[in-house]
Amino acid sequence: MKKILFLLLILSTLKLFSIEDVKFFGAAVEKFPNRKSVYKLEYEFGFTPSIIEFYLQFDKNNQNLFSNLENTLDTLKSFSIIPSITLEPMYYQNDEEITISYKDIIEGKYDLFLTSFAKEIKKVKLPVIIRFAQEMNLSRYHWGSDKNSYGPNSPDIYIKMYRYIYDFLKK
Repeated sequence: MKKILFLLLILSTLKLFSIEDVKFFGAAVEKFPNRKSVYKLEYEFGFTPSIIEFYLQFDKNNQNLFSNLENTLDTLKSFSIIPSITLEPMYYQNDEEITISYKDIIEGKYDLFLTSFAKEIKKVKLPVIIRFAQEMNLSRYHWGSDKNSYGPNSPDIYIKMYRYIYDFLKK
């Protein structure tokens, strides 16, 4: 199923470009991309990447207005770069990673955050790849639970969160 979805993503993206222009090469960056970081990648690669991946954590106060995201999406659009946003259900507090409980997500406690996120994505009128909670099979990323709770129930927890996020953003 994952291969089919990936293939559909590629095929739907190919419709946006003529076949001769299709060169999908991307880069992952640590912070929100901006003009300076895109120019740096262009210089280092010798061409403009097709996709730039960056990370977005949930807001612990559930009220992020996404000014950085709006600027980033506008910048990437101006370069015809497809944004790939890794959406991480966590936040930082005093340089410590705090994972958001899957129950808080599926009970709607982060709906305001997700609504704001979806509105920013819709505004850009550009294909956007959303990668939710990467590498969920590693204890390093114990999404939806605390580190000590990672274990046999972790796949079910991830599936519940993923389905909730998918259904929410689809609406």
